[in-house]
Amino acid sequence: ILYLEDTDGDGKADRVEKILTGLGEGNQQHRANGLQWGLDGWLYLANGDSGGKITLAKSGQFLDLGQRDFRLKPDEGRAEVQSGRSQWGRNRDDWGNWFGCNNSNPIWHYALEDHYLRRNPHLAPPNSTVTVSKTPGASQVYPLSETIARFNDPFGANRFTCACGTMIYRDDLLGAAYAGNVFICEPVHNLVHREIVQPAGVTFTSQRAPEEQTSEFFASSDNWSRFTALRAGPDGALYIVDMYRLVIEHPQWIPDAWQKLLGERLRAGDDKGRIYRVRPKNGNLHPVPRLDRANAAGLVAALESPSGTVRDLAQQMLMWRNEKSAAGGLEKLLADSARPQTRVQALCSLDSIGALTPAHVARALKDAHPGVRRQAIRLSESFANSNPELLTAITRLVGDPDAAVRQQVAYSLGEWKNPEAGVALARLVRENNNDPFIVAAAMSSALPHADTMLAQMSAGGGTDRTMVEIAIVTQNTRALVRLLDEIGAPRNSAGGSLQFGSMAQLLDGLKRAGKSITQLQSGGDEALKQALKRAAGVFDRARVIAADVAAPIDQRVAALPL
Repeated sequence: ILYLEDTDGDGKADRVEKILTGLGEGNQQHRANGLQWGLDGWLYLANGDSGGKITLAKSGQFLDLGQRDFRLKPDEGRAEVQSGRSQWGRNRDDWGNWFGCNNSNPIWHYALEDHYLRRNPHLAPPNSTVTVSKTPGASQVYPLSETIARFNDPFGANRFTCACGTMIYRDDLLGAAYAGNVFICEPVHNLVHREIVQPAGVTFTSQRAPEEQTSEFFASSDNWSRFTALRAGPDGALYIVDMYRLVIEHPQWIPDAWQKLLGERLRAGDDKGRIYRVRPKNGNLHPVPRLDRANAAGLVAALESPSGTVRDLAQQMLMWRNEKSAAGGLEKLLADSARPQTRVQALCSLDSIGALTPAHVARALKDAHPGVRRQAIRLSESFANSNPELLTAITRLVGDPDAAVRQQVAYSLGEWKNPEAGVALARLVRENNNDPFIVAAAMSSALPHADTMLAQMSAGGGTDRTMVEIAIVTQNTRALVRLLDEIGAPRNSAGGSLQFGSMAQLLDGLKRAGKSITQLQSGGDEALKQALKRAAGVFDRARVIAADVAAPIDQRVAALPL
């Protein structure tokens, strides 16, 4: 990855700086790509399926990408892997939710954030990649072009087989019905697909628009039209890249006989290509501000734009220029702007120029829009050690009506060391026990709060799945001993089902964490080994009950898993 800059205005890049090396080489369809700025000031990239072992030029940092996307702080020489692996295009919405795709899956949401999960190496989280579309996978598409013979996979005709460029439209020029929609390129079938995206807990669901049930948003009858990427321009229009080729498949997947038949036509169209601009039939484009000529006040004003593209550029320029004089204007936007997207980016811009204060965060924690509250919780983390009074405001959001806000609370409480944070985490997991993504976020924060969480969870008596999970993911030996003694305590016959169920939960929790009873026995301290011995009788009783035709059926069923 190179950084190129024209410093003297002659239209040529006279400054060329190497940012990193080591991205995976090979097939052009599977290279790292994307380069999308986040609200947090990081530059995000899709893995492209090729991975790589990269070295940052500025710092010398080495990072093995493996099968995950990644993000960069180019000026600092820092990189981190991220949840998810997008093949072509990683894109976000106005609130910091990230989306991607692969050939046969038009839209994924990455429901967990890897930099939080890494805090707890004992945690085995659920799969963070969530299929969004109500018709998942290689669903049907409706081309205008003639369906031509395929080189391979004939079952892929008229279905998603090359989904790419997944993009959330962050503007209002096309109309309210299109704001927040996802657009996906499908170059094999010469079309662009659209779906309406709606929140579903911490993640999302999407479906075709009512008027596009058997048609596509944008399609060509020309088999050479290969739409591969989309962007909302700063003018609000939708720009669609047409790569334009006779053959879109890479030769690696074309049989030799076909390649011989095609000959030089295999690369036909490599001297062509075009960009379409989609705009309302009767409406003016947004005026495009010259941000390169704007002073601090002009950049602040640009954050009021309905265009997510303009807002992103303005936030980036405030950060690059370290425009501390913009702090007053940003503070006013945070307090007074009617547009929640603007309030979010004003808040994040205050952080990016080093002007964020606890008072800004406290104000944003009370914002009417959940997207603003969520980013305020994230940004509160930098004040965890210096401004403990913010914690009380954050714990009030444990019961926030928005699931994404509650998930961010679960993440951020791990940065606070006060027992109050542990109490709030216990409440979060108790009240969101059926949401695996909120529970995983809470477990990523559990290491410094294990004792408090377990004490809170056990206050009602008994043993449940969440208590078991906390004990395992925090490697809390004392808690495991207590759990085993609770499970192994003598019961009357009626309590057998509860006893068997609790032991099964412990075994399941260990399995999710890649551990076993045997490993606990060999690696634990003496107290844990003795507790395991005392609990061993549960397995003996389970074997007897399971085989006893006269035993109550509920006990036999509970005994069978053991």
